[in-house]
Amino acid sequence: MKSGIYKILNIFNGKFYIGSAINLKNRWKTHRNLLLRNAHPNTYMQFAWNNYGEEYFKFIIIENCEKNLLLIREQYWLDMTGANDRALGYNLCEKAGSRIGHKPSAETIIKMSISQKEKAASLSPEKKEKIKHWGNDFKKGKLNSELARQRMSKASKGKPKSEAHRQAIANAHKGKKKSAEHIAKIWASRKANAERLKNADI
Repeated sequence: MKSGIYKILNIFNGKFYIGSAINLKNRWKTHRNLLLRNAHPNTYMQFAWNNYGEEYFKFIIIENCEKNLLLIREQYWLDMTGANDRALGYNLCEKAGSRIGHKPSAETIIKMSISQKEKAASLSPEKKEKIKHWGNDFKKGKLNSELARQRMSKASKGKPKSEAHRQAIANAHKGKKKSAEHIAKIWASRKANAERLKNADI
């Protein structure tokens, strides 16, 4: 079943957005594309996305249900979770319905603007600089932050690679010139491995 209720969760602070969709996969694509273009109508969630980064947001299917029950079930989850409470979630309205295309009231925009300015004023210069770079990277399509790359590298360590995978990696690196620093690191790593093998009790 493609239709159902979903949550967009910020795994850093636990805040979330509740929504419903006839096609869950397509709805996540729509949300993500708007957020990546810095054009999401939910400016509260857009600010959080720009602040924390894509890797901290997860799309979670809460439940699948028939199309004619979507709004009823969405309202149930909105009431149960309090997703429109600013301390808990990113929803702008108490009532169920698609938020894509929803325009917040002038009062809401002013309140959000004040809140964002107060938060920005409390940030350290280092944090402001990081946010600035994050925003530039999103606009340029650079979605993998250094933190995300480190996590992916750590997760892949120790996992066996198929021959096809090894060949794909080799092909990707063909023709690429290595810097003197990179070559030095490779030789240092090989030397360390050789020393470990030499001293190993085999």
